[in-house]
Amino acid sequence: MTEPDPPKVDSNVIPHAAKPSIESLIQQLAGAITNTRAEPQAGVDKVALRADYQTAVDMVKVLTDIRFRCLVFVTAVITVANALLPGTGDPVTRLMLGIVGFVATLGIAIYELRNSQLYESAIHRAKVLEDRLQLLPSTQIVHGGGLFTERPPYVEKSYWKDLTAEQRKQVVSDKSVRFMKFWFVPVKHDHGLALIYGVALGGWIYLITDGLLALSPPAAMWQPAPPGWTRVIAGSVGVVGFMVSVFWFVYHDRHRFQHSAPSDAPQENPVKSA
Repeated sequence: MTEPDPPKVDSNVIPHAAKPSIESLIQQLAGAITNTRAEPQAGVDKVALRADYQTAVDMVKVLTDIRFRCLVFVTAVITVANALLPGTGDPVTRLMLGIVGFVATLGIAIYELRNSQLYESAIHRAKVLEDRLQLLPSTQIVHGGGLFTERPPYVEKSYWKDLTAEQRKQVVSDKSVRFMKFWFVPVKHDHGLALIYGVALGGWIYLITDGLLALSPPAAMWQPAPPGWTRVIAGSVGVVGFMVSVFWFVYHDRHRFQHSAPSDAPQENPVKSA
């Protein structure tokens, strides 16, 4: 006796148990939409980091170029003005030119202070990105690699090498790094800028004072300067203006806000522009 053939199953028909329900399809769709809106998973996008790093480097280049142009303009103008104006022409003209030059130079100095803060911020970001990109180091003095991370502070070679990583962070945090000096001035960018802008502002103050002393006192309200002492008095006032300008420039360098490195970023060499 032959066995009956098994019932034929239509291949186009899916068993009831295998059919996805409408509710499951809706849940899958809702999950896909949620995943597209969720934050990306933690990871490092090397391409994005490199683009960000290039932007930071370009910003440093632009700010450095602006700084150089401002310095050239300020030093050239004040040199010409002090060479040609004192003792020549109308005292009122010298006075007004001195005031205009002083105000313009003061404005450029204020711009430079803000430019320096942005410059330090760009370098700070570049150093953090160098750590994220894990650039190869070219020295054993600091941990981590990169152009900005490995910038050496301008210190005595023996002094810095003898310090441990913790000691370096401590002296930087306390702002007690012993920079090398040139003519009794610590070698730092901001100290050089302070001297240049201090001389420029002091030079304009000298011209203003020289113009004032050359004027005839109105209605004999005060005694005119003794003959031959005009330049001496103007020079003394200019020196005072120079010292005050340098003081305030250095004060801003030491006390302005600066970004701190994130907790997971290397801080073995966090010395700012020097």
